Amino acid sequence: MQIERPDIKNLEFLEEEFEMDFVEEIDFTIDSIKKGTYRNFGPEINNALDAIHLALVLNKPKADILSYFDLLIDYTIANYQVAMHPNEDLVLNIHQQSLPFKGYEKYSFIDVDTWANGFYAAVITRNQIAISFFQGVPEKLLEASELKGAAAFDFKVVEFLKELFVPKGQLGQLLIEAFEAQNTVAASRQSYVNHIRIPELDLYHAYLDHDTNAFNENLEKALKQHLAYWGTKDQAYNSKGWHTLPILAVCALAYDTKKLEPSVQSNYLPEWLIKAEF
Repeated sequence: MQIERPDIKNLEFLEEEFEMDFVEEIDFTIDSIKKGTYRNFGPEINNALDAIHLALVLNKPKADILSYFDLLIDYTIANYQVAMHPNEDLVLNIHQQSLPFKGYEKYSFIDVDTWANGFYAAVITRNQIAISFFQGVPEKLLEASELKGAAAFDFKVVEFLKELFVPKGQLGQLLIEAFEAQNTVAASRQSYVNHIRIPELDLYHAYLDHDTNAFNENLEKALKQHLAYWGTKDQAYNSKGWHTLPILAVCALAYDTKKLEPSVQSNYLPEWLIKAEF
């Protein structure tokens, strides 16, 4: 079975945009932090996420792509460190540099989706230090975010994902609780949850049951749901839909712990990331 992302046109324009909008901004951001003129990591988190998807589509070298994953992780961790330690003197590790920074109270970009993307990036790149950090982000902080429509369901998903790397964790019970909390999702977020979050949890269900057939059946369904949500004409140039970090993370974990190789082929899921061929 093969599920393909719709063709993305104007790749030459995208490559030029990539160089201008992200690569050249990295040094500028680092310099701004050093000068004390930088405060909000949210835009850099989004830029790093865009860079990952663009670099994959443009077939950039693996080392470059992994460096953008690292930047996404660095910016996201820095963002939560600042929010978790208001008014404290911090040292942020970004782009292999140690940067002094003052924590402050913030409510933007500390939501469940920002946390999840950082966590997925850590799982995909097998970054155990980052995984441990994301496990330690308090749910009360996520609940205080400005994300509209976040509900008990979202926080149950976070609780479940954190438990994936806890020995003898209560994964089965937490997964049940997440499914049972679906009715708390706001109408504004329902389509996203139905197309993206529930298929992700179905995959974890099969993973926990050690059911290879169910895993691949659910993988096919999850990719079709991803395509249905992100593959429309209106979303064609929304880079968030060009690959699926949640499913990549599940597949990477399944491959590492059970040597389970997906039977579904898709350019939404670069195989080398699933198999850690880096």
